[in-house]
Amino acid sequence: MSIAVPRSIEDGFAYVLMCADDPWKQMGAVWDSNNEFVEKGSYPAQAVGLMILRDAAERITVNGGDYLTITNAAGEEMKIYLPALDTTEDVTLYIGKDGATYYDIALSEVACAAPTGVAVRVNFQPAAATSPDGYYRDHGTAPGGHWGSAGAQDYGW
Repeated sequence: MSIAVPRSIEDGFAYVLMCADDPWKQMGAVWDSNNEFVEKGSYPAQAVGLMILRDAAERITVNGGDYLTITNAAGEEMKIYLPALDTTEDVTLYIGKDGATYYDIALSEVACAAPTGVAVRVNFQPAAATSPDGYYRDHGTAPGGHWGSAGAQDYGW
């Protein structure tokens, strides 16, 4: 497990990967301050949770969309998406199969959703060309409009 963007000062807080139904069954932890993983245990495939535990006086500060990357024994990686946090309380989250996090074990209260994979694709080609699959043409404005002399009408996107 590794942290994409560590945010604490000094010892800070730790992310602890655990079995969802038993927080004492811990798989490993990483301190936000040094981003070094410490393996704790190995368990059969099952639902997992994430405890974020703070050091004595430190605040847990996480920006929404920050993520952890976990790697299983087969070398497969997954991102765990974190909600915005600024608290002096420890936090427990539960992880969905897409890396989204939830505040409850039933996975009904979303903490931070995983990106949907929706992307804007841009296709620059002459207006006379056929648009490739998955693209649409937005003519934007009349010739000579605000897009300049080439104009949005000359390009598909």
